[in-house]
Amino acid sequence: MAQERCIGHHSIRLSLFAGLLLATLVGCQAPTPSSPPKALSVEGLWLVTPAPGTEFGSGGTTTLEFSSASSGAATYLSQSTANGLTTCTEPVYSLVSTNVLLLDGTYYTYVADGADKLELKAGAEEITLERVTGAPPVAACDPASTTLLTTLDEEVSYWSNLNAVGTVLYLNLDTAGDPIVGFDSASDTIGAPRTYTTSVSGGAQRFVVAARSNDLFYGQCACGGSTTIDYFNLATNTSVTHKETGTDLGNQLSVRFGYAAGADLFIGGPDYSGTNTNLLLKLNPDTLDLLSSRSFMSGLPDEGPRVEDVTARGGDLLALVGDSIVIVGPTGRAERTYKLHGVGSSAPTGLTTVGSNVYLLTLTAEGKGIIYQVNLP
Repeated sequence: MAQERCIGHHSIRLSLFAGLLLATLVGCQAPTPSSPPKALSVEGLWLVTPAPGTEFGSGGTTTLEFSSASSGAATYLSQSTANGLTTCTEPVYSLVSTNVLLLDGTYYTYVADGADKLELKAGAEEITLERVTGAPPVAACDPASTTLLTTLDEEVSYWSNLNAVGTVLYLNLDTAGDPIVGFDSASDTIGAPRTYTTSVSGGAQRFVVAARSNDLFYGQCACGGSTTIDYFNLATNTSVTHKETGTDLGNQLSVRFGYAAGADLFIGGPDYSGTNTNLLLKLNPDTLDLLSSRSFMSGLPDEGPRVEDVTARGGDLLALVGDSIVIVGPTGRAERTYKLHGVGSSAPTGLTTVGSNVYLLTLTAEGKGIIYQVNLP
């Protein structure tokens, strides 16, 4: 009996020890990991209000629209208060964590104020996003598709515009003497380069800003301020007449663009008197005397975009501003903005028309010129 009691007590002790060991093992197990908290969704349309000193979204009415994905391309629309230009871009975004948003290359910490307001901060930059529930406050840019016509074999000058005489589109090459060459949009052929060498006040005014015939052109010198305009004959290599925009025309103008339309001549560029506007002068095509002037597309930021070229189409003034074509109204403000599509990374630099057809000159990073037809309604 004593032996049985001893065996029984031993079994009880073993059972107690096993129970304690099991409890200890259970108590030492690592906790089951829980799923990380989800980042706040930014899906939807938001009105952007930058704090004073914050550049993103400043200068007008701006919206951002995000998809339901945690990363991708947002839709950025901003209509300038100063000139009516609509900027349409697609900045990349990513919800990095529960309170960090990567937007257009900048990491912002954000705090939600309810479901309809976000406060974003990145150093000194502060942005408030408020959800838009009604009609969008900024209309999207209209698309302007393009059709490639030709790529020039020789490099095109950085200063070159695009000007039409009949169906021939004129531009400047970036070779010795910056020759003028014409591309016939009807036959898809390129003419022989021609050089103008006559020097007048300010230098050789061979950079074409307007074309009157296949021999008669209006040019500037691409020499710093370029404040002079010359009417020259390419066939005879002679200057017809010459004016300085400040003293002769009464407008402190850096000549950059222009066009001839019938008996009318228009020459324009940025006002260098410090008013931050663009000027378009109507001149006598023979004497270059001033007939009238107007300002347009005021308040463009110093860092760009800028007006690269202008042309007329019917009764509309078209301005090439950055990667968009703008219809400029009678008050000088943008009435409609068309975003160019199909030009890749090439930079738009020239714009002209043949009847209702619109043509565009762009430059690649290597300096190659590409001519497109733009499909505007």
